[in-house]
Amino acid sequence: MPLEILLGLVIGGIAGIAVLLHFTGRSKAHEMATPRDAKGHWNDTYPDHPAQDAMLSTTGQAALIRHREGFGVVWSMGQDVAARMIDPKVLNIKDTARHLVLRTTDYTAPRIRLVLTADERPVWRATLESDNNG
Repeated sequence: MPLEILLGLVIGGIAGIAVLLHFTGRSKAHEMATPRDAKGHWNDTYPDHPAQDAMLSTTGQAALIRHREGFGVVWSMGQDVAARMIDPKVLNIKDTARHLVLRTTDYTAPRIRLVLTADERPVWRATLESDNNG
């Protein structure tokens, strides 16, 4: 089989799979319905640091978690959910039009983009910065 035909079949197949996943709803970001859901995701990742409280974003795609040592975040990564502890000593926070961007020294999540409303971003930032100063 000529390389041009094989390349076309591979590209077409991958594109077809992507379109199929999108139209069947599998490309939609995971949404946490309640703070309890967010705490459950946190506790699955960090069972030795149980969540005491969770502040869920309006979109349900992010949650700010308070645990006994400080704060952490849970956020949607497609259909999956990730959780990371936040080290306030090395945290850099930046606001964008739709996100609060956390830059960390964690090589597994050096930049965390949290989808937040304009009203939520200052509250989350103040909470994280209060922990930074405390």
